Amino acid sequence: MEVSETQEERDKGRRAEEVAVWFLRLNGVFAIQGFIVHPDRVSTYPLAEADVLGIRLSNSFEGVHRSRTGLAKMPDHEVLTKAAKVGAVMKSLALVVEVKAGLCRINGPWSEERAGRAVFRSNMERALGRIGCFSRQEVVTAAEEMNRSLRYEGQSFVAQYFAIGGTKNLDLAARYPRLVQLTFEDIATFLHQRFRSFPEKIVEEVEIDQWPGFGDSFRRWFFLGQRDPDQCVRWVRNYIEFGS
Repeated sequence: MEVSETQEERDKGRRAEEVAVWFLRLNGVFAIQGFIVHPDRVSTYPLAEADVLGIRLSNSFEGVHRSRTGLAKMPDHEVLTKAAKVGAVMKSLALVVEVKAGLCRINGPWSEERAGRAVFRSNMERALGRIGCFSRQEVVTAAEEMNRSLRYEGQSFVAQYFAIGGTKNLDLAARYPRLVQLTFEDIATFLHQRFRSFPEKIVEEVEIDQWPGFGDSFRRWFFLGQRDPDQCVRWVRNYIEFGS
């Protein structure tokens, strides 16, 4: 029997998702949170849900202009740039992301197929079809490969499943070698490097409506001068666990 989540667990999960989305946005990902896959006919429940669907385009970059050196390009996290590469070619990346405060997991219903008509359509096919990065013909092949290995390499786009959590899941890694797992320690280390190297990107105003929740809390903490990487890891973990 499945045990319902407590309010505390739901709040922790929401904060974990905040951290993950902020990290993705800082790496050039256009993200949609809480993407629902609806059935083809009236139903009591949706078929599946992704914590985040996203796209990162192949030419994405950001930097700061400095008077002596000109444009200083900010490096994005290698887990995203590597996921977008096929050989030496950088491609656009379609992301399906599951976020957990604890152990990394994937959402089981993505691989479920239902027949109600002459055509079978998986939940992954529905999601990739809505993203729109593949043709109607290719999206079927892409969804089948995503269901098998959680990765598909197309001509212009790569589709990749990401599992973000507190710790990596060794069982999942053995079952799906192509799954990308990322921990909040990885994210905290990236945040520390990004804002220490590019402090111009931290805004100084007292209130920033565009950085609600985690983003504004992290900005305030960073301005206190607490820039030790281990402290940053602890702060991110505490934010997810306690909201402070």
